[in-house]
Amino acid sequence: MTFPDLCTAMDAAGVDVRVVLEDGAHRVSLVDFHRLRSLDLPAGRGFDAAAAVACCSLALCPGGPLARQWPELVALAYAAVERGDVGVSLSERVLPERLF
Repeated sequence: MTFPDLCTAMDAAGVDVRVVLEDGAHRVSLVDFHRLRSLDLPAGRGFDAAAAVACCSLALCPGGPLARQWPELVALAYAAVERGDVGVSLSERVLPERLF
């Protein structure tokens, strides 16, 4: 799941995707004028990470109010899981030392 995947899905849903630089930090802003909804996603770890975190977070609780408001993001997370595009990178994890 990548930022371009998010852009493609949002474009198909008629949602504007904007990248904003504010106070030295980027954020992704989703704006849907037709359904009167918007969502800001912090992009401190990168645009792909922002897309993955937003989609997967909503998919963890698909019945929640925000997930019901943004079903496209939930669907994008489910599609990524079906394709096998979501995983954990061991290079980003800090492994604890083992005591022997």
